[in-house]
Amino acid sequence: MTENVIKANRLPAITWNWLKMNDVSVDVGGLKGEGSIELQVPQGLDISQVTPEEKAVLDKAETGMGKAVADFFGESLDAGFSVAVDKDVKSKEPVRLNIKYADDKSAVRGYIAARENSELFIINDMTGNKALSGGQALETRLLLKEGAKVKLVEVYDAGEDAEIVSNIGAELSDGAELSLIQIFLGGKKVSAGALAALSGEKSAFYSDTAYQVPAGSSYDFNYVARHYGKDTYADMNANGVLNENSYKQMRQTIDFLKGCAGATGKERENVMLMNEKLINKTIPLILCQEEDVVGEHGASIGKLSEEILYYLKARGLSEDQIYELVAGGKLMSVVSKINDEETEKKLSARILGSAAGEEE
Repeated sequence: MTENVIKANRLPAITWNWLKMNDVSVDVGGLKGEGSIELQVPQGLDISQVTPEEKAVLDKAETGMGKAVADFFGESLDAGFSVAVDKDVKSKEPVRLNIKYADDKSAVRGYIAARENSELFIINDMTGNKALSGGQALETRLLLKEGAKVKLVEVYDAGEDAEIVSNIGAELSDGAELSLIQIFLGGKKVSAGALAALSGEKSAFYSDTAYQVPAGSSYDFNYVARHYGKDTYADMNANGVLNENSYKQMRQTIDFLKGCAGATGKERENVMLMNEKLINKTIPLILCQEEDVVGEHGASIGKLSEEILYYLKARGLSEDQIYELVAGGKLMSVVSKINDEETEKKLSARILGSAAGEEE
């Protein structure tokens, strides 16, 4: 283990080490805060900066990838972006955040604060960095005050040799609601984690992840919903496609803490295997310190049935075409939840081919 390699995505309740499922090693050597950030704000929406008091709360927040990764961002980088909306301000149109990394080893840290009863929609499109072959890292911290609603969309489409680090931490007050949508379409290695602290009563966390692991690539995920408040709700879903010689590990944890009576947590993953030569690990975990809670978890993993293949082949499709069609549909089921025509059209063209969007 070198000085620049740190442990991340630690499973909240560790299992046998020989299973190699407890964490992942991430190389942060050479990552630095260089690049440009373009912020496009809808007409009529006033945004401000996160206050020092809000930043202090966010700096203490847990993140999905864990303390070592959070310390790296905190000690190495200043805030790359800071977005806040005032009390009762509501916007259905997205704030568009485009991060352009300066070189092959860049990292960005950002803060988002939604004040009481506000609504904020942010799309962070990282696809402009596809030409870079090195490391690309992003940490996002969110503070949702009472009654606030935030939808955060992150889209990654990295080069075939690129390494991605995506770290998220969120603090939710009473009645707050966070919807997180992440799309991962490329990269040699992806390490991503998100943690939502449901501190307020009736706060809610919705997470939808779509990933396509290219041949020979490795993806590692860690999603955690910590239920502190009463009647809190979490629903974490992932849809993925694994190609030949790829590796994927998905951790989803619902953590019911003492005092969260009436809480509900759900976690599901649906994985499509495009080849038999690959490694897929799925770890749905429920931790419970409270009696009056409801937890659900499950996973669906496999290839297409012979009946489906026969049916579609009879209609003139080859087996390769069938798998590509079904795999694309699995990813698009998450993309359709973004509810932004520009982003959905772009991703549809990328996932289903240029015929689905504008001609290239």
